[in-house]
Amino acid sequence: MKKADYMIVGIALMLALVSFGVYRLYFASTGRAAIVEITVDGNVYKTLSLKEDATVDVPSDGGHTNTVQIKDGKVFMKKADCPDKICVHHKGIRSNGETIICLPHKVIVTIQSSETGDLDGVAQ
Repeated sequence: MKKADYMIVGIALMLALVSFGVYRLYFASTGRAAIVEITVDGNVYKTLSLKEDATVDVPSDGGHTNTVQIKDGKVFMKKADCPDKICVHHKGIRSNGETIICLPHKVIVTIQSSETGDLDGVAQ
């Protein structure tokens, strides 16, 4: 490779790092108090603060249960008695708009900002 090729690769890497930093700074973290909303079959079951550690058993149809855990500002689906357990293997969520979904039990865990913000880029 020539010297110019190394410079192009270096500039591309720097642009990628700057873009990632801007995304993390402005879009991924809300900077506001966040709440965790748990819904079962489209109905809100419970609303909790992301700042307080908690463990909640969430009952669903047919006697099934999911266990949602909030720990250190992250939300996990700790236990579920569904057959595939995709929701249990999902990484912890902590940013506004992230979700964990258990389709067999119709349980959705969503992180939302507790404040309404300005219009986003899509709505403008």
